Amino acid sequence: MANTALRSKLVLVGPRLERPAENVLPLSWSVAVLLTLAAASWGVIFLMVSLFL
Repeated sequence: MANTALRSKLVLVGPRLERPAENVLPLSWSVAVLLTLAAASWGVIFLMVSLFL
């Protein structure tokens, strides 16, 4: 009885213990994403400053 009660939980626990895959995104993609986020954050800062001035 206890084995069948825990069987569905064991399926959910298994994949979480594995190491994540390395190099999910190439380095060039990571740099592009970081530059895009930096540009967007500066854009938001500029927009907020221009609204208050």
